[in-house]
Amino acid sequence: MQQIGLATLIAVSSGVVATGLFYYATRSMYPWPDRLAAVEATQAGEVLFAVLGSVFWLGEAVPGALAQWGLVLIVLAMLGHVLPSGLFRLGRN
Repeated sequence: MQQIGLATLIAVSSGVVATGLFYYATRSMYPWPDRLAAVEATQAGEVLFAVLGSVFWLGEAVPGALAQWGLVLIVLAMLGHVLPSGLFRLGRN
């Protein structure tokens, strides 16, 4: 029963936090389509955090090799979009 409670806590809290942050970021980047695309692409990052949360907090088994490669591809795709677009310089115009 404890595992169900922890899973519920993680699902609800991550859903509330992620949704709020996503809508804020979407509204903030609306005038810049390339930045808006980057914000929307980061939703794929939620998969990584869900997997890490289930492994470290819930004691789930570490994903298999194919799933790990999928996670690596997600991270590489996000970095491949963010680095060339210069999104690390958001505060500097």
